[in-house]
Amino acid sequence: MGFTMDIDTGGTFTDGFFASGGQVERVKVDTTPHDFTLCFLNCLAEGAKRFGISTEELLRQTEVVRLATTVGSNTLITRSGPKLGLIVTRGFEKNLYGDEARPPLFDFIISPSMVIGLDEEVDSAGRSVKAPDEKDVKLGVKRLLEMGSRIIVVCLANGGWNDAHERAVKQTIRHDYPRHYLGAVPILLASEISRITDDALRVNTAAVNAYLHRRMARFLYRADEEIGKMWYQKPLLVAHTSGGVARVAKTTAVETLDSGPACGVAGTAFMSRLYGLDKTASIDIGGTSTDIGLVLDGNYSLDYYPVQSGVPIYTPSIELKTIGGGGGSIAKPIPESRTIQMGPESAGASPGPACYDLGGFEATATDACVVLGYIDPDYFLGGRRRLTPERAWEAVESNVASVLGMKVEEAAYQMAKGIEAIGFSSLRNEITRRDLDPRGFSLFAFGGAGGLFAAGIGAALGVARVISFSVSPVFSAFGSSTLDVSHHYDSSDQVPLLTDGSINPEAAGRFTGIVEQLQKAARRDMRGEGFATENISFSLELNLNGCHGRRRVISPVIQAQTESDLAGIVRLYEQPAGGKNGTVQIESFRLSASAAIPHFVFASHPMSGPNPDQALKGERKAYWDGGFRTTKIFDRELMASGNVISGPAIIESADTVLLIPPGSAATMDNFLNIVIQRA
Repeated sequence: MGFTMDIDTGGTFTDGFFASGGQVERVKVDTTPHDFTLCFLNCLAEGAKRFGISTEELLRQTEVVRLATTVGSNTLITRSGPKLGLIVTRGFEKNLYGDEARPPLFDFIISPSMVIGLDEEVDSAGRSVKAPDEKDVKLGVKRLLEMGSRIIVVCLANGGWNDAHERAVKQTIRHDYPRHYLGAVPILLASEISRITDDALRVNTAAVNAYLHRRMARFLYRADEEIGKMWYQKPLLVAHTSGGVARVAKTTAVETLDSGPACGVAGTAFMSRLYGLDKTASIDIGGTSTDIGLVLDGNYSLDYYPVQSGVPIYTPSIELKTIGGGGGSIAKPIPESRTIQMGPESAGASPGPACYDLGGFEATATDACVVLGYIDPDYFLGGRRRLTPERAWEAVESNVASVLGMKVEEAAYQMAKGIEAIGFSSLRNEITRRDLDPRGFSLFAFGGAGGLFAAGIGAALGVARVISFSVSPVFSAFGSSTLDVSHHYDSSDQVPLLTDGSINPEAAGRFTGIVEQLQKAARRDMRGEGFATENISFSLELNLNGCHGRRRVISPVIQAQTESDLAGIVRLYEQPAGGKNGTVQIESFRLSASAAIPHFVFASHPMSGPNPDQALKGERKAYWDGGFRTTKIFDRELMASGNVISGPAIIESADTVLLIPPGSAATMDNFLNIVIQRA
């Protein structure tokens, strides 16, 4: 079997999950924010080194390369996108088709002065019937360019129904500013990004996409180009936040937002099915932030209208919640209450925590864990980076302990508990919001810092078990490995299904015609990625409206051939309300096309005895419940299936640390994952 490679460029570290047959290699390299392609290539090189071959030879033997990234999310957080220009229908320059007095786009995505309005003629129903005058278009574009616009977005009223006027504006601009001119400004149409009919959401989505476009395009195309130079013959596949991957040319920037954390939830769903768990919570604690997700009956949920940096957009995304709190979170002492707030500010990858000794002086969660004896300064990242414990003690003492009148170790313990409290409260809120009991859940903990806080969070929640995986330190990269190629196609066509309680006799023909057009586009794109028609799977989601309100349903049929097929769709709409409905109309179609690509498969290992002595590395002092105690240290790589370790104990691997507190026991199962349960 050839190699599969999955890479996740995070805010602090870039993670790699490399697999070939039964051999797996986990890789962590520093993220390079000045050039994300560099950390991508560094990760490839480190993966090749683990297999004892060159990067070129690794790529020659590779079947698939998938990439998840937080580059887009970080662009929003740091507000480092380009200056945008926006063209709308005249009269909507100030409200951008919405109800807010100040549209959220004006907070930082786009300046109100960079919005121009163009006249359109509309009919009695409010539909556009005549495109803006070419002269007005040229004058408006000239003005935007003179004010420094680096990308121009066009979003005209009702463009979700009919994009002819948006396309006409683009054609006029391209006539005067063709693409082959150096420095030509990209023109992005809102209808190219989304076909929804809500113009306010459409302009938000298009503007956010444009804000990310240049940086994402530069990174992804260069990454694709670089591996092509090293004899990789297939396209680079980019993870989409909706739960699939696609080549760079079929990826929009907005689809990559939070794709790294989304892959973590996708991996959680995969492992939930492997273990047969019906209720699973996941917590991904990295260097900068923490991401949480819920998986029920082996499936994640989609959020169709996520809010990114305060801006509501339309891009169906795996539902997750990002909160402050990670290994790099900076401690803020509050003297009045003698408490410590952790984050949301983070020391990041550079300068990083004080113990990195790279110029950072703030006290972080990582520094606290060094002080408490949880992290071995000589074995951080398997010894590839030596930490300076004196810097950790100095940072906690000067920034926190002396301010609050505490001992250094007491302050460090409160800092660690602060990270646990962030994870606990957020998970509890997400679970109880769904009227569920945390005690019925299993908790999956991953990310570089997940193992440091997992057992404490699980104990506070009262979950049945906490599971730490052999791939936990690079779990989002592993989650990427579970994804298939997937494309989505939207249509805003409306089809009345039920009128006065009777099936519309024309509905089946219109339904089938719309879906066939979407399937035609899907087959064309999939052929471009090397998939035969017989290897493509389709699913269809419908947005329905009637007297019970709007509902999304998964259609039981891809093409409606009979009235019985349509009646089945109507029943799905009516079922939750428990009553009949006089009128049902399809408001939009969303066709998903997917094709399977290679995945890693966990092997089951024979169970050994409970004695873990072969994995015992030694002992050191660690802080538990008010004092330092001699604590056994185990090497995770030397543990065997069936081994049981009672707390207090620390299990180390080259890229993470797993704490087993007093009163808990850890068992390595047949998949070489560690299950923690309270005694």
